[in-house]
Amino acid sequence: MKLAVCLHGGAVARAALPLHPADRALVELGRRLGLEPIAVELLAASGLAPRALNDAAPAGLERAVRVVDEALATADAPATGLVTERVLRELKPDLIAFVGAADPEGAADVPAVVAFRMGAAYVPGVFEMAAAEASAPGALAAFTARAWRGSAAVTLALPRGAVVEVDLSRAPVAVAPAASVRASGEPGRPPPIRVLTLADLSLDATLVRRRDDLRGVVEPTARPLVTTKSSTSLMALLR
Repeated sequence: MKLAVCLHGGAVARAALPLHPADRALVELGRRLGLEPIAVELLAASGLAPRALNDAAPAGLERAVRVVDEALATADAPATGLVTERVLRELKPDLIAFVGAADPEGAADVPAVVAFRMGAAYVPGVFEMAAAEASAPGALAAFTARAWRGSAAVTLALPRGAVVEVDLSRAPVAVAPAASVRASGEPGRPPPIRVLTLADLSLDATLVRRRDDLRGVVEPTARPLVTTKSSTSLMALLR
């Protein structure tokens, strides 16, 4: 079973960012739940060192996928969510997690787009998670979570593929008992990294560019208001 960790809150990185402490907690959470943590990172420039991914190795990161393309520098949330969705559909994770505080822009709006595009449950404010009790074959619930709904904490059953926002600000993340921790093969070893471009995902660069990406717009020049009194003057105006 796989846990997809959307690094940097799902946002596009424009520099070799260090691993956010919250993202490290998500990788460790996957280990404690007995899942295989897989990081997904989007980059807007080539040649950036996998700093965050290497930092996640001691926490137990199994492998990672990086999408590198300069066109991502002008991608908004819907376009970024489209790219992330393509990656996640190929990975087919059992759970998708992110922390809003890890988004360097402070928006954390991409995972909601991903959930919408994938038709997955979107669960914000989770502060405790565990694997669901063994149930009948074909049951939808694979995990249980406690989440904040206003000032009340509620317990939820999560289906496979749910997009979960882990809230580290209200309470420390807790998981199943330590006995469920899956031992890491070689902790600290850099994880295998798969590097993709938009072309590898069958996406054209124009699909992820915003209308306000400063490329310039060709518009007709405004003409002064004139009054015509004859067909001759009208023809002269239209030349």
